[in-house]
Amino acid sequence: MFDGTEPMTGPVLMMAGGGGGSGNDDEVFSSTKFWLWPLGGGGDTRAVPQWDDLGMKEESILISGKLLASAAARVQKYWGVAGAR
Repeated sequence: MFDGTEPMTGPVLMMAGGGGGSGNDDEVFSSTKFWLWPLGGGGDTRAVPQWDDLGMKEESILISGKLLASAAARVQKYWGVAGAR
């Protein structure tokens, strides 16, 4: 995953884990986490998913910029940059 050392231009949206399955031929469930970089510039962000193969039409959800900023302020760095002391 992006650690800040690679040259990259945004926006970048990556799958960051999840899972799912099916109960039968008529039922499918899934839970996926995503990693978004960079975060919005303080405004709201709209996510628009669509999955034609499963019959999921285009949907959208508005993600509050205030909630994203609040969550970003609580991020904790667990690993340092390679070679830093």
